[in-house]
Amino acid sequence: MLRNLILPDRWWSLVVVAFTGKLLLLLLVLWEHHAPLTGDFYAFWGHSTGYTEPVESLLSGAGYPQASRMPGYAVPYLFLRLIMNVHGALRSLVVLQVLASALGVVLLAKLAYAFTHDLRAFRWTYWLALLAVFTSFYDRYILTESFSSSALILATWAIVRHGKHAGRWVLFLAGTATAWLIFMKPVFLPVLLVVAAFMVVQDKFQWRRILPKMMLFFTPFLLADGVWSLRNAVSFGVFQPLTDGVFSSALREGVKYPVIRLVQAYGGNILWWDPSAEILWFNVREADQPAEQPLDGPFPFPEHVLTEDCPMDTLERVAFLVNAYNSTDGVARKRALAAVSAACDRCVTSFRRDRPFHYHITARLRMLRLFVLTPGNSALMAKPFAELNALEKALKLLYALICAGTIIPGIIWGLRSFFHARSSVDLRLVSALMLYGVFIFPLAMRMTETRYLTTVYPFAVLFTVLMGIKAWDSTHQRSSA
Repeated sequence: MLRNLILPDRWWSLVVVAFTGKLLLLLLVLWEHHAPLTGDFYAFWGHSTGYTEPVESLLSGAGYPQASRMPGYAVPYLFLRLIMNVHGALRSLVVLQVLASALGVVLLAKLAYAFTHDLRAFRWTYWLALLAVFTSFYDRYILTESFSSSALILATWAIVRHGKHAGRWVLFLAGTATAWLIFMKPVFLPVLLVVAAFMVVQDKFQWRRILPKMMLFFTPFLLADGVWSLRNAVSFGVFQPLTDGVFSSALREGVKYPVIRLVQAYGGNILWWDPSAEILWFNVREADQPAEQPLDGPFPFPEHVLTEDCPMDTLERVAFLVNAYNSTDGVARKRALAAVSAACDRCVTSFRRDRPFHYHITARLRMLRLFVLTPGNSALMAKPFAELNALEKALKLLYALICAGTIIPGIIWGLRSFFHARSSVDLRLVSALMLYGVFIFPLAMRMTETRYLTTVYPFAVLFTVLMGIKAWDSTHQRSSA
């Protein structure tokens, strides 16, 4: 019976089944992390308050502050806060994220069917996307990850649907979803240019057809960003069309920021809450507390990062100064921060000058490896594998198989689809969006936090399915010959 419900034209049954499945996965994550299954089942992560506090400030009459986060995530939260209290709004926000995640599963499966007209592609994509705990894990967090992934899928589905001769309103829907995505994750601003290039190629440079389409697609973002920029100019006297930087102002003013820049130059892991991160060697911690040991184990980088102007003595001094910064306050704290910043700047400059290949190439490739090979390692069953019971081990292995078995094959087939001569323009658009989301963080921004991969991870699932069907059909044809 369930098989008969999972058909491309059955919208409501598809959404209901997907929503039910996503809820069950959410309950599974809550159970494993010992979180309440009822009540305040939402969770905060790092800068989550950066999305909610500006709304609370606005509602209290203090106005919307000059935020380092764009208000894409604040909009649905504000709507909910207007009709309920804080806890009710946060709980409802999680429900909306689960619903958006379920809708994303349906639209992704429909994309697979649009490319292949094959029910196998539709069903395999549907079930794999539904079982992707890597994305479902973030449905309970007050973060942009869940909505961002759904917004990108919605925008892509609408663009592809318009290419199948749907009405032009679909382009406006795509533009609205893309604008929302950018207001949650400004790094996806170039998606506008990717889609514009897609329109030019699709309509073969016939500008009379292209320009009206571009106007429909760009209008939602231009209107929203115009209002946002005008508000920043009038209220704060600054031209700020997006955000004021990748990192928050509070982080940039502390001791973590110069050390982050140093570890990024070497191609290391900057996530100080990750027990395996190289930045821990410099005594950077989750909270600004002194380290138990002067140095956390042996130096985590190869010898080639050492230069004449930045020897091991300097790096050890940085670690001790960070510890001193965390142990003091007042003038001494400012002096420690200044010394750390100066030493890190000198080391980064020296490494960039004396080891240009490693700085520009090797370090970025190392961060790419961290980004794509370690996603979701702690999303489900965060405890060490040896401490899990039999059921938890089975679930962990199943999850790891789905996660690892889709990311790398998906990227490979996405590259193949982009460059293959027979690929359709629509398929190349999807592959371009996925590859941009995969490479922009580790290669351009030197960021390795794997939750950023969740925005385009569903597309990796889609390309893995396309690859699997191609391999299956090729094998079957050879065995039948």
